[in-house]
Amino acid sequence: MAVNTLPVTIRPTIAPNLPVAPIEYQKQHQDQFAKVIQLYLTQNDNNSSAILGRLGGKYLTFPYGTFYDTTLQSASSTSVAYPVTFNSNYDAEDTLGDGVTINPSVKSQIQIDFFGTYNVQTTLNFQKTTATDGYVYTWFRVSGVDAPETASKTLVTGLTGSVTVSRNYVFHIDTATYIEVVWATSSTDIKLTPVAATSPVPAIPSAMVSLTFVSGTHT
Repeated sequence: MAVNTLPVTIRPTIAPNLPVAPIEYQKQHQDQFAKVIQLYLTQNDNNSSAILGRLGGKYLTFPYGTFYDTTLQSASSTSVAYPVTFNSNYDAEDTLGDGVTINPSVKSQIQIDFFGTYNVQTTLNFQKTTATDGYVYTWFRVSGVDAPETASKTLVTGLTGSVTVSRNYVFHIDTATYIEVVWATSSTDIKLTPVAATSPVPAIPSAMVSLTFVSGTHT
């Protein structure tokens, strides 16, 4: 059986403090100097070999964020667009942040700290309170500007009917900015609605969103 010799983790290397050379040549000093350089180069070789290997991706950390909302979100007008808000983080134990966060002052704004290409996935749980059919429209905004050609239209039908709208889009972000998920409706009876947990099913958020880093932006 082949033995996996890859390191468990990648450790950053630090340039060594090289020994100060004596005035006259000394073999002992040259040997010590060579050992210090060799150790440093070996550490770098181990790291690069692991990252560039078949399983190298497992050593890399990319910006990401995944959030949800537990509140009822309503539309008071059929002629107004409403950014979806998020009040919870699926990765709440991560106190360091991962380059993608919710603006604490404007909870619809998903802040991106690093430029690059991002995949955005969102799931919205719509329900209506009357038998009248209606439509919901969803799209994305970047820095407060509607992203062209990102809208969708979904029919909500049936007595107190419900529908789950899932969207996916890839954005090329060239500077720190924010993205919003936006919705509008033809009927104010349609709302973004959370559902409480009922055994054996866990709770259903009114909205969920995930942003994952795909790659650096090509210029």
